[in-house]
Amino acid sequence: MDWHGHPGASVDADRLIRLRALAQSSLPHLAETGRPGSHAGKKRGSGLDIRDIRPYADGDDIRHMDAMATARTGKPHVRTFHEDQDRTAMLVVDFRHTMLWGTRNRLRSVLAAELAALAGWRSLYAGGRVGLLAFSDRESMFQPPRERDTAMVRIAGSLAQAHRQALEGLASGDRVPSAGLDSHIDRVARLVPRGATVVLTTGFDDGDDVVEQAIRPLLRLASVEIFLIRDAFERDPPQRNLPYFSEDGALKWGAFTKGAASAERRVQALRDAGATVRVVDADTVLEETVGAIYADAV
Repeated sequence: MDWHGHPGASVDADRLIRLRALAQSSLPHLAETGRPGSHAGKKRGSGLDIRDIRPYADGDDIRHMDAMATARTGKPHVRTFHEDQDRTAMLVVDFRHTMLWGTRNRLRSVLAAELAALAGWRSLYAGGRVGLLAFSDRESMFQPPRERDTAMVRIAGSLAQAHRQALEGLASGDRVPSAGLDSHIDRVARLVPRGATVVLTTGFDDGDDVVEQAIRPLLRLASVEIFLIRDAFERDPPQRNLPYFSEDGALKWGAFTKGAASAERRVQALRDAGATVRVVDADTVLEETVGAIYADAV
């Protein structure tokens, strides 16, 4: 299926790149912080102090390979450094089938990509480096944190590609088991350096508390900023039974009245745990609402 020409159903890499201007305009206190995130933190290190050793991931610089850890474990390990850890943002974008729908203007997954790109540009222009983990039902795409505009240009292209592949997989009708959001969060915890900022864009569609349980350990390693994307249907569902297809393809009828209350409880639990959670409507226009979205970061 050709998704080109449908701006609400496809992720446009050029659009993600153009969001850098919006990101710059939304950082009034850039000079005061000099780093990604909402508040000033530790000053930057020299970048030479080893602060962590973790398993190698595709795209890591092989010059940072740690020979001792590699020999001890039998698996490649790399070193991360003080500067990397103090100024790293990892964008984590949910493109599973539960995100590939929308009732007004765009799919939830399209806004997920745009919010991630906006956060990435903000982090980059605050002096940081940016990485990406985008995942669908079938596959994931990882880019290790890098600095400079070229890093975000690559991420924009990767987001467009990953989203297109997710839509093609859904359109094929060949459903595959989808890993839970908690498993992807566990992977992020293994990839990010201590002290990083993790930016997660998702709809929290897993339906239980395993996501909160996975995020709590991550909060001990990194700051966590979550964009919870909410469709108009979720915000104000019809007060009647409606037809829907279950996971096994059966046609059923049911009401959709409990989602909003459940989502609010989850948001509060995550905030209580220390995560920053921003609820954003899927049909929002970023150019008009970026100030409200990041009001807590001023």
